[in-house]
Amino acid sequence: MVAGICLLLAGFIGIAYSMTVLSAPLSQEEIDAYQNLTATDRFIVTASGLATIYSQAVAILGGILALQRRSWTLAIVCGVISLLAIGFYGVSSLLGLVGLVILALARSEFTS
Repeated sequence: MVAGICLLLAGFIGIAYSMTVLSAPLSQEEIDAYQNLTATDRFIVTASGLATIYSQAVAILGGILALQRRSWTLAIVCGVISLLAIGFYGVSSLLGLVGLVILALARSEFTS
């Protein structure tokens, strides 16, 4: 149960962080810096942003699976992916790691 709560918190904190970052207006320096990026750099920025956003949803899925004690393998995969949900000062990644460790130790409590 603690693992599920950790993964859920990791996902929700990551979502709150993403919404905070995306809603903040960009300064002129940030706009200029982005315009000076190469195509490869823009791809990397976009891909890492998408990976962070999707990992938050996967962390929530892992938390639900852990709370229901179903599909241990999928919950572990979700826990690994939740490490990409950075959140405020890395709190989401830390919660994801705690949830992952607890999940790994709780294999016998799952139905599959």
